[in-house]
Amino acid sequence: MKIEEVLAEADKALYSLKIEDAIIYLETALEINPNNIEALIKLSKIALTRDEKVKALEYIEKTENLDSESMELLFERA
Repeated sequence: MKIEEVLAEADKALYSLKIEDAIIYLETALEINPNNIEALIKLSKIALTRDEKVKALEYIEKTENLDSESMELLFERA
């Protein structure tokens, strides 16, 4: 499966509130490309909704190291 397909499946799972499935797809996306900013940001948002602040911060920091100019990242950091 291509990363675009995996991310699309993650979006479908998120839309259907199948969070565990979404996490599996997003982690699969990171196996394909460990530097995928979209997957990292979505995983950070999921972690925040689960009150997993340390985990969310880890994802955000990794994203920040990859793309410190991302406006979405600046929003997440706030």
